[in-house]
Amino acid sequence: MNSKKKIIAAVLVIFIIISGLFLIGKSGFSILSGLRAFVGGEGLWAKSQKEAVFQLTQYVFTGEENRYQLFVDSLKVPLGDKAARLELEKTDPVDGIIIQGFIDGGNHPADIPTMIFLYKYFKNIDYIRKAIEQWQEGDRLIENLLEIGVQTNHAIINNLMSREQAVQTLAAIDNLQKRLNDAEDLFSSNISSAARETANQLSVIMLCFSLVGIILCFIMLRLIVGIISDLNHKKKLLENQAEQESQFKKALEKSEEKYRSIFENSVEGLFQSTPEGRFISVNPAFAKMLGYASPEDLMANISDIASQYYVNHEDRHRYKQLLQKTGIVKFYEFKARCRDGSHLWVSDSTRAIYDPDGNIVRYEGQVTDITQLKQAEKEKSELEAQYRQAQKMESVGRLAGGVAHDYNNALTAIMGYTELAIMDSDPAGPLHADLNQVLKAGRRAQDITRQLLAFARKQTISPRVLNLNNNVESILKMLRRLIGEDIDLIWLPETGLWSVKMDPSQIDQILANLCVNARDAIVGVGKITIETDTIVFDSAYCADHSGFIPGEFVQLSVSDNGCGMDKEILNNIFEPFFTTKDSDKGTGLGLSMVYGIVKQNNGFINVYSEPGKGTTIKIYLPWDEGKVVEIQEESTAKIPQGQGETILLVEDDLPILELTEKILNSLDYTVLAADTPKGAMKLAREHTGKIHLLVTDVIMPEMNGLELSEHLQSLFPDLKCIFMSGYTANAIAHHGVLDKGGHFIQKPFSKNDLATIVRKVLDRE
Repeated sequence: MNSKKKIIAAVLVIFIIISGLFLIGKSGFSILSGLRAFVGGEGLWAKSQKEAVFQLTQYVFTGEENRYQLFVDSLKVPLGDKAARLELEKTDPVDGIIIQGFIDGGNHPADIPTMIFLYKYFKNIDYIRKAIEQWQEGDRLIENLLEIGVQTNHAIINNLMSREQAVQTLAAIDNLQKRLNDAEDLFSSNISSAARETANQLSVIMLCFSLVGIILCFIMLRLIVGIISDLNHKKKLLENQAEQESQFKKALEKSEEKYRSIFENSVEGLFQSTPEGRFISVNPAFAKMLGYASPEDLMANISDIASQYYVNHEDRHRYKQLLQKTGIVKFYEFKARCRDGSHLWVSDSTRAIYDPDGNIVRYEGQVTDITQLKQAEKEKSELEAQYRQAQKMESVGRLAGGVAHDYNNALTAIMGYTELAIMDSDPAGPLHADLNQVLKAGRRAQDITRQLLAFARKQTISPRVLNLNNNVESILKMLRRLIGEDIDLIWLPETGLWSVKMDPSQIDQILANLCVNARDAIVGVGKITIETDTIVFDSAYCADHSGFIPGEFVQLSVSDNGCGMDKEILNNIFEPFFTTKDSDKGTGLGLSMVYGIVKQNNGFINVYSEPGKGTTIKIYLPWDEGKVVEIQEESTAKIPQGQGETILLVEDDLPILELTEKILNSLDYTVLAADTPKGAMKLAREHTGKIHLLVTDVIMPEMNGLELSEHLQSLFPDLKCIFMSGYTANAIAHHGVLDKGGHFIQKPFSKNDLATIVRKVLDRE
């Protein structure tokens, strides 16, 4: 064999060895990359399911509707991975469905081919097969979690979630969480074991192949050395010289290629520019970031960096000052202008390059698009502001609810004794007029208390299914008197309007307050328009409109052509006690009350206004499928009287006890009065006749009103009960009165209120 053939054979053997190593390494890399991708995907899967569990748990605790949407959104990752897995298990899988599933599962697109490769060709390997089984188990658990979420959402929306159901639901969620954690741990363990086994096997193969290659290379190198030793000295020198030149050239090309590859393939924007403001070179990522087709396109269109790249010229000026002073700028943030005129936030890190004389000859830097980060920071700031606002509103609400009891008790005594004094005074005398003013002031104080409780969403209400059109039409006459003759009231009802469920009196409160505000915003002649409509918001619409909630709603809107409001006023209109009116014309509670009523009924409210262009307030109330209850005409009958029935009266507040006893006696009832539950029990046992009715305060020492009624009903099975209290609805509900379907009268109450409910309860079979 001549020297030329020996050289060719040597080269061929070396090529075969290198190619074999390359193929083995590439295959091993694909397997390990697939395993790494599945590990990463499992991390996203675990994070998403934990987030879903957290959001569902919070939804059970708080009942906030957005928690359920966050729960559903969190499950998109595991459900996407499930879709990909189910498609992979088919005999003839569709790659598009698999890829979309893995993308929905949060996997990086570059990792998906290796994940598909690993699943298709290595799914029967022991550890990978076990990992897939755990994956399947995890998917089943996710379906269980989703089912619990749907059931929980249905229970909360329909007010069917009891405390016991909530505890059972949380326990079920906790059990699923543990099982999901176990599945995750086993999946990670099996994938890790597969990776270790694969790495070990590849190492052994590579080692064996390398040893064979080394031996063959050694033999061939000895052969080449023998050939080279036969050449003459001159040829050897020439070859050595040529080899050195070739190696130098390859090293230079390799270095240039390495730099070019880094520059061209970097995901961050890279650039070189002159101090005067012209780009020398940019990489494709930088051009793409600014919306240009190529680096050449960018440099052809931007000839002056200060005016064409920077949105704010001052940013460029400060940037150059920092570079001239320190020679380097790190994480300099500013707004950059894109090709289409839009703006994006970037972070720039640049260093100055100097010549031998110390002069700056160019800038070299890296640019990162931080627009999404800025947007996230803005959204975080807005959420924090909303949270602070919610805390403030809740604090005021707690204050309002807390003072209601003592305030209502005091008002009961003031208004009750005043009403009795009016009845005993001469209608033509000055005392009668003065007492009427006292009663009028007491009713004003009562209205303020109700407004505070409406704002706090804690007033006692009696919701029923109703048609807004009917309720609005029933108070149009009153509203026209309220706004005056100079203002036209236009009523535009929607035909076929859906029904809603709420207290009819709350509709009156909402419209009265909104129409009064609209009237006060109009100078001279104007018009107020009341409209109803049905509307459906989907998730896509709500994502683009802050404050809107997905669902089916009935819309009630009140519009005026008055003076309108600026942004500063709009930001504060629902603040309690905020008013633009004179101190003697407004309390600042009107819109706060409207806001509280709407929130209490699971609705939301939006305000549209501009100075000089009027105001439109739109209220969205959830659609209710129940049957509409017809509006009952208000009774004009005289105060109903007693027929000698015996009433056991229990009240721990002595002025109210004496007042209520006096009223009932004046109505021809026989009253047994007690200021403690034990005293009431004693009176009941000692009384020889029949006790027809128990009228009791709810919150008292020793035992509450409900407990007292249950004790007495064990002695008198036919005993009827009326509960009274100055506490809020939440407190009453806590003591079980409303849950038991008991009759309830809210303090303060008038003689007519008390007489009516007593007669009503006594006459009921």
